[in-house]
Amino acid sequence: LGIVGQQDWLELQSRYPTELIQTITSAESIEQLASLRKEANDVIWHNFETKGDAVSLTGVVTVLNDAVTRVVIALAIRQMVDEGLGEPPSPFAWIGMGSEGREAQTITTDQDNGLIYQAVAADRQASVDAWFETFAENVVAGLERCGFHRCEGNVMATNPDLRGTVEHWHKLFDRIISKRDDEALFEACIYFDFRCLFGKTALVDDVRDHLMKTIDDHPFFLRHLVETTVQGSRPPVRNFRWKLWS
Repeated sequence: LGIVGQQDWLELQSRYPTELIQTITSAESIEQLASLRKEANDVIWHNFETKGDAVSLTGVVTVLNDAVTRVVIALAIRQMVDEGLGEPPSPFAWIGMGSEGREAQTITTDQDNGLIYQAVAADRQASVDAWFETFAENVVAGLERCGFHRCEGNVMATNPDLRGTVEHWHKLFDRIISKRDDEALFEACIYFDFRCLFGKTALVDDVRDHLMKTIDDHPFFLRHLVETTVQGSRPPVRNFRWKLWS
């Protein structure tokens, strides 16, 4: 029926993310990463045209964007060391939220991220907070240079509300759940979809466990959240006999 040659195989691999991810992982600079992310668009579109579905598109985008983000974070740590600020003073986790947390990003996307870190002794906490403040700005700036625009809603680790110790995140989520107003529901729709992209997963698990327990204790919040979601969006149409009225 036919012969698959070495060249055919190499051309196929060049359009599959595996090789590109390996190249991204070994990048040594933000400039190199920015160039590689532009190349990724060709891979993404080829995958979408071949598979022909949105799940395929968002899946490849997620894998590539995660790889870029992790290298940006590693480079930011190196920058902190090179500038004499030292290694991370406490275990931390960089989280993606919103569409990034849901693994539902498309080619053009902005940043939705946060930073969780472990508390230290009271006499050291201020210096630790200052280290992570500088670190967060370096990571966000690096992501911006790679084509991830800053979030207009300030849903980024450079926002003090979205950067802090595990206890800080517990209090943030407690506040959102207890307020139950429109602003809190809007925050919940973005903040509560989160996952660990880099660092200590146990910190993220701690925050998630606290969130689930707190929501269990506030059933009315979950009801309001569902009502807001239903009012603000339509269900996916999988049957062409359905009719939608605006």
